Amino acid sequence: MKPWITVCLPFIFTCSLYAQEPVPSKKQVKASHRREVVKKLKEGGLLVRLKTKNNTITSLRSSGKSKLADETEAAQSAYNREIISAFRKYYRTGPVYFFFSDYSEQLKSKNLEAVVFLNDSLLPDPSIRVSSAGFLTAEFGVLEEMGIQALIIMDDNFVQMKKPFPYYVRTYDDLPLERNLPRVITILQEKLDRYAGN
Repeated sequence: MKPWITVCLPFIFTCSLYAQEPVPSKKQVKASHRREVVKKLKEGGLLVRLKTKNNTITSLRSSGKSKLADETEAAQSAYNREIISAFRKYYRTGPVYFFFSDYSEQLKSKNLEAVVFLNDSLLPDPSIRVSSAGFLTAEFGVLEEMGIQALIIMDDNFVQMKKPFPYYVRTYDDLPLERNLPRVITILQEKLDRYAGN
């Protein structure tokens, strides 16, 4: 029985080596993920969710505070225009698209045809279409794990990205000294350039 093991064991060992797929290293997995994310940004784009404050405005109007409702609406529109302007001037990784938060569910369910994207004047523009090649989303809000105001980058299901991806830029809106939008977008672009190896 011993000669049988001596003859067959090398053959079995060699066959098992060829039958297994090589397991990628952590470094290879990270590099692959990095390439995939950068490709989404360059080819699919970044879809920026803009807030409307519709619930607040409706509530103000229904309680007879029309002037305050008008002021709130005007302030939010002005802020949204500033966001668009800053991205147009300082973001260069790939295409960037804007949509109102009312279309979040359609985007989450990948029903891109139902999402109405906005032009630079905040007007709905049905001619603006997004490739379904993959994309990331972004919004200004509160960073989940830190509770700070930031520009947050998320996946296509609105789930925050994770390190090592540069998934946020702090805005300091919650402090007396805040960053202006051009500076926030410039910092985002610098972080993305470093991440992509540019």
